[in-house]
Amino acid sequence: MGGPSSVCNTEGVSTCTGVYGTQGIPAPDNAPGSQTSASSWTDSCGNLWLFGTSGNDLWRYEPATNLWTWMSGANITTGQNGTYGTLGVPDPGNVPGARAGAASWTDKSGNLWLFGGDGSDVNGIICEVNGRPCDLNDLWKYDPANNTWTWMGGSDIAQQPGVYGTQGTPAPGNVPGGRDSAVAWTDAQGNFWLFGGTGYDSQTNPQVFGDLNDLWKYDPATGMWTWMSGSNTAEQPGTYGTLGIAAPGNVPGARNWAVGWTDPAGNLWLFGGFCIFGNPCGKFNDLWKYQP
Repeated sequence: MGGPSSVCNTEGVSTCTGVYGTQGIPAPDNAPGSQTSASSWTDSCGNLWLFGTSGNDLWRYEPATNLWTWMSGANITTGQNGTYGTLGVPDPGNVPGARAGAASWTDKSGNLWLFGGDGSDVNGIICEVNGRPCDLNDLWKYDPANNTWTWMGGSDIAQQPGVYGTQGTPAPGNVPGGRDSAVAWTDAQGNFWLFGGTGYDSQTNPQVFGDLNDLWKYDPATGMWTWMSGSNTAEQPGTYGTLGIAAPGNVPGARNWAVGWTDPAGNLWLFGGFCIFGNPCGKFNDLWKYQP
């Protein structure tokens, strides 16, 4: 629909360089560069938003005008590190680092939220020196009205374990561990939900990286996370019970890149995904319903 002026490599797999134009100004030639595992939102006006992977550029697309606008971040896609500022304080200079596979939500006020992903923390990409991904557990809020990011929770350093607390009990110190490719939902009350992905569980010695099956709820009104279901230890198998029968002990197995939906009754649905670290492991085609 847009961006015919993107510059692409036509040899083999196409790779397109973004055309940024002037930040904050829509233009017919503007277009993001090639993306994979990017984060996306739809705002209350029907505009579409996109946050980069190799870079930390934020884009808005207006379907009514068929125009892209570069809104925030750098126009150089070289794994930009995050600028966090002060926790809870919006600042025009704040911006998340580049990342792939982050979770995203939109709140009732129209703000865009971003959690985790595999990318760059405050120090840039340094994680691969120990052979593990740079999975993040930072939580960000973007206010489209003033074009400002706010670091809302989690750490500005990658590879953090989760702090689970007591299941079902919110607490200021609770936070999911760093992860990517989790499933995200928003319920009718405006709470954010997060399930699984690949990342760090509660263990610190030794630190464990693997597929997760923990379910979390975040309340934007209180700023607190609650561990709701699943295990605080990675690589757990599913407990299926009886097909079609709800039971407290039922839980999907650890996985990443599953698909999620919310139905009119407020139930959270989950389908498929795959696991990497379990034995045996592979792709799933199981369908689950969670009743909050």
